Amino acid sequence: MTEATIIGGGIGGLSLAVGLKQRGIDFHVYEATDEYKPAGAGIIWQINTMQALDRLGLAADVQKHGASHAGYSVRDASDEFVMENDWTEFEDEFGFRVHGIYRSKFQEILVSKIGEENITMGKECIGVEQDGDSVTVQFADGTDVDAAFAVGADGINSAVRESLFPGHSLEYLDCVTHRGLPEWRPPAEVEDKLWNVFAEDGHVGYVPLEADTRKGYWFYTMHSEEIESKDPADVKDGLLERAASKPDRVGEMIDATPVDSIKSVDAPYVPPMETWSKGDVTLLGDASHGMTPHAAQGGGMAIEDALALSIALDEHDSLEDAQEWYESVRIERASEFVERSRRNGLGAISEGADHIEKMRHAPAEAMKQQVREDLTLGF
Repeated sequence: MTEATIIGGGIGGLSLAVGLKQRGIDFHVYEATDEYKPAGAGIIWQINTMQALDRLGLAADVQKHGASHAGYSVRDASDEFVMENDWTEFEDEFGFRVHGIYRSKFQEILVSKIGEENITMGKECIGVEQDGDSVTVQFADGTDVDAAFAVGADGINSAVRESLFPGHSLEYLDCVTHRGLPEWRPPAEVEDKLWNVFAEDGHVGYVPLEADTRKGYWFYTMHSEEIESKDPADVKDGLLERAASKPDRVGEMIDATPVDSIKSVDAPYVPPMETWSKGDVTLLGDASHGMTPHAAQGGGMAIEDALALSIALDEHDSLEDAQEWYESVRIERASEFVERSRRNGLGAISEGADHIEKMRHAPAEAMKQQVREDLTLGF
């Protein structure tokens, strides 16, 4: 396989670079930003992702620097039990627990694995052109590079996707997710869990990211018009007002959050695509299946893509065959999570009490079977 030109040095692109380096395949990464800085809050690696990370040689680093979660707990606004998943039984079956880790720490791990010399910073892609066997990658600074094979891992607003499939536009849910990093430790009864509170005015939760301190990040998803301002100070005030009707720990963690750590993001997603490839270019991660955060699988799907594409390029003689196999094991699964995440988001913000009751009465065995299917990579 000739050198892979990876456009985008986020989680998906860097994870692909790790997989290619592992298999002795040449690559180079072009990243839009001038330097890597701490960005975002944290990220959840579910058990399917931990299996993929293990095959990429990254799981041990996540276990060392992140926090494992024994389960997933859901309560209502009155702190009454709704549902709970015990992840320890799946650990026996699949070998891992769910983990949370700071995005910046995971990014640091990826860069250290592939080497900074294999990344060129300050290269924002504005499009690609193909002519026969050649791909030209065009950058905002007026330069371009020729590539034998290019991977568009340039995020949900992908310029590569727009070049390959013009008009495949983003869609949006009518919601916003506020996130923050509190100076706070959760109560002992929930400190080893990813916990959530569902209410009629939104969905709030907490994800531990450090093993010892159990420090982590919170998220609060609600209708966009609930808090119209995205100014962090206004958001914090608005959330504290809403926290008054929730369990005490919700208000405590929001109150303990520095204003400058609060971020508010909309909920775009990429409608499912029939193919991710055209000619000698293919898509990966959010560029191909960016999703809302309501299934906690967006980053995980990018990791699975990276593993699958690195295997495909290693085990197939022709690029066409590699792309065909890659898409055969990835498109249907990723598209299902795009749709499920959209449905979960609609339920959380639109159905209110009905959504909570559906969760409260969901058949336990059916849910466990669904979890097993989600955790099975299939390749």
